Amino acid sequence: MNGWSTRIPYFVYTLALIAFVLSLFVIPYLEASPGTEGTGSLLFHLYRPMCHQLPGRSFYAFGAQMPVCARDVGIYGGMLLGALAFPFVFGMRSTKLLPLWIFIGTMIPIGIDGGVQLVSGYFPLPLIGVYESTNPLRLATGLLMGIVMSLYAIPLLNGVWQGYMKERGSKEGGISAQNSGTGTRKTKCSVN
Repeated sequence: MNGWSTRIPYFVYTLALIAFVLSLFVIPYLEASPGTEGTGSLLFHLYRPMCHQLPGRSFYAFGAQMPVCARDVGIYGGMLLGALAFPFVFGMRSTKLLPLWIFIGTMIPIGIDGGVQLVSGYFPLPLIGVYESTNPLRLATGLLMGIVMSLYAIPLLNGVWQGYMKERGSKEGGISAQNSGTGTRKTKCSVN
């Protein structure tokens, strides 16, 4: 199973990420451009279920707020970087997963940064009070997490796809062998 079809999960995943990450820049461009502000604003609000969209925790492009926060820009950008690097590191069709501790390890920085910020907002911490992360730190922790997310997502998608293609191939092979009369199916005949 070395044909084009085994590369489909990688290309679909990567092209979807490219389109999504580009949309993060197209939306503020539309919002900042005369005559397209309404379209940009509508698209901006479509991203609301994915992100809190707090202005102070967001980057701005073309003079308008991006539709997701700095941490989410890092996560989605990191996912794209991980997807682009994947074939060079593992091979496009790889189903090999990294050890789980790597995935967990990349959650620690994002968990500490976001978790301490969340908790200190409700219960000010001794010595530091209310902790507010910075957008560069949010971006960095998101990038780290996003890169590793793709290094897990792609092998999982490849495994599911390769299993599907193998099953489909065995079913199609059995059907075509029966139809062509060249199959190895034996039929018992009895004469009375």
